[in-house]
Amino acid sequence: MNAHSGHIRAHDERGQRSPYSESPILLRRPDLTGRFQAMIWDLTETDHHSGRAESICRIDWNDVGANHPGWLAICKELCWHRLNTPLATQKTIGSYHASREQLRMKRFLRWLDVKHPDVAGPQDLRQRHVHEYRVWLENHVPEDAVPASGANVRTGSSCSPQTVWSYLLPIKALDVFRERLSSPLPFSPYDGNLTAKMLGAGETSEENTTEPLPDKVIATLIDCARRYLEHYAPTVLAMRMEMHAFWDDGRADFPAGRHHLAPALRRASPGCRTARRRRTISTARNSAISSPPASS
Repeated sequence: MNAHSGHIRAHDERGQRSPYSESPILLRRPDLTGRFQAMIWDLTETDHHSGRAESICRIDWNDVGANHPGWLAICKELCWHRLNTPLATQKTIGSYHASREQLRMKRFLRWLDVKHPDVAGPQDLRQRHVHEYRVWLENHVPEDAVPASGANVRTGSSCSPQTVWSYLLPIKALDVFRERLSSPLPFSPYDGNLTAKMLGAGETSEENTTEPLPDKVIATLIDCARRYLEHYAPTVLAMRMEMHAFWDDGRADFPAGRHHLAPALRRASPGCRTARRRRTISTARNSAISSPPASS
């Protein structure tokens, strides 16, 4: 009963306009500590890439809350929906990419602080700001860089279209999820035409869509591998040595030696004999059909 109720609750939350303070960070993982209202979302357990630093999947909202309070609610709502709410044209993203997307959002907010400090929240943002940010991404030099915690620093004088698109993705997401945000943008960037194609970038996905193997499957594979190494390997190696000894001491009576063993086996195999017999019968049948009848 409780499990069924939890399933219904999760299904209902997927359709709600905005998460509430006690919403799980990930609906599919309600066991994670922390809720929507928390200022640190630790998603480390949900990322299957063991080579990444743990901090890379920990989203810290304190910087946004302290320096951009007008953006805090919409940033958290957007991130939550990106993790939990699939749309007809937008799939959910993984923990790692949600974390990276928030770093790119911080870069945009830091740029607004420097270039347009009057933009205190999403209601103050306009198309001219988005376009100016795009031009800055494409052309700014290292001296014009805006530092942001955890973000890369420009080292060249140009930026690839794919990189520009990745930094504009949070703004695109604000438009895509506008109906589910408590304080949506008052406009649609580029009249709804902000796409990778418009920027000259390919519509590629950053997500690794291959699902990790379940623990039970991995455990079974490891057991089988160990069984081969510990039990079967000595027998297999001994058989291989015996086979080579059989060839080398002259007991293998093949006309052309062991180098032609495989062709000899193929010629002698029942399958090949059957195939040759079928070809012979087919040739005879075709000849009989094509030959004119003998005159009487």
